[in-house]
Amino acid sequence: MAEKRKDNKGRNLFTGESQRKDGNYMYRCSDGYGKRHTIYAPTLKELRVKEKQLQKDIDDGLSINNGNMFVLELLKIYFESNKKWKQSTTQKMRYGINVISKYPIAKMKINKVKSSHIKEFYLSLYNAGIHKERIQFYHCVLKLCFNIALQDDWIRKNPCDIKLDFLPSNYKEKAILSQNQETEFLEFVKNTKKIQWYYDIFVIMLETGIRVGELLGLTLDDIDLKNRELSINHQLCSRNNVANTPLRIDTLKTEAGKREIYISDKAYVSFLNLIKRRDEETPIEIIIDGYSKFLLKSHKKSKIVTYCMLNKSISDAVNLYNQFHHDKIPAITPHSMRHTFCTRMIERGIDIKSLQYIMGHKNVKTTLDIYTHMSSDVAMKSMRDVLLNTCEYTN
Repeated sequence: MAEKRKDNKGRNLFTGESQRKDGNYMYRCSDGYGKRHTIYAPTLKELRVKEKQLQKDIDDGLSINNGNMFVLELLKIYFESNKKWKQSTTQKMRYGINVISKYPIAKMKINKVKSSHIKEFYLSLYNAGIHKERIQFYHCVLKLCFNIALQDDWIRKNPCDIKLDFLPSNYKEKAILSQNQETEFLEFVKNTKKIQWYYDIFVIMLETGIRVGELLGLTLDDIDLKNRELSINHQLCSRNNVANTPLRIDTLKTEAGKREIYISDKAYVSFLNLIKRRDEETPIEIIIDGYSKFLLKSHKKSKIVTYCMLNKSISDAVNLYNQFHHDKIPAITPHSMRHTFCTRMIERGIDIKSLQYIMGHKNVKTTLDIYTHMSSDVAMKSMRDVLLNTCEYTN
């Protein structure tokens, strides 16, 4: 009978175990597919703990080698496996993966990542000033990636199966203009030479509530002034809304985005003004991905008005307005104008399902969330109007 191998302390070593010259311990075995696996530990006790875990993983059918890949490798596998993403989604995912790759978690092996590591990563993002809503996006990316590893038996559980309630919300609500602020702001823009070129554009934004990409992509074929209908069926995008990057036509954010919007009296006049102006100022037609006759051609070099131009024009208009008015208005964005429109519709009593359709929201919860922008005065008026129309308050 062969004598059992022993370590330098005289302890018997099991099959597959050995002690190296440097004093560390090693264990080797093969799985059911004939693949060899090797683990190391500084002590025999630690080695045998690892042996049990390795054997359990093998018995449970986990892919040991793939479990040793780094998180960044897993992210790249997930990215390369999705070829049906829209271009905007692809850019967003590429940006998210690039951010994650700069943190230590990207260099961890996926079978070593625990929920505590994920939480530590999110806290580091939060402490760096990144909004919780953005962290939620990174969380979704990681969770989807680890789901791939879980389904393919590379890991035992998904470390991203956690809630983010440990992070305080640092979300800042979008500024909403009151009815008086909206009226005075538009009047100021209309009568201020430096910014009056954008007046009709601002009116349409506040009278239709369409998204900025939908607005920029509007063509004359989408505007039916005779029947007072505005057709929303595509959007104009640029790479990450960065200036001087190629423009492209893209599908809408969701299928629910396709809709017909009624053209109000104010919007009707502004559409007439813009249609007249586009041919007088820049007669050269611009073609992007087969689309032409764009409504919002720039007054500079026969180009299309872009997100950056529009965002800057709103910022400049607000700053200029606040210089001449004691009652300041908040810093607003194109999306703030969309929320302002939605709030006006709520204040006027539109039913929530109709508003959901007009806004192009896939989920009614998104529409309902905008109710948070309503002021106490508006809420008080709504309550009073409802009560006064009931039998209890009618003589």
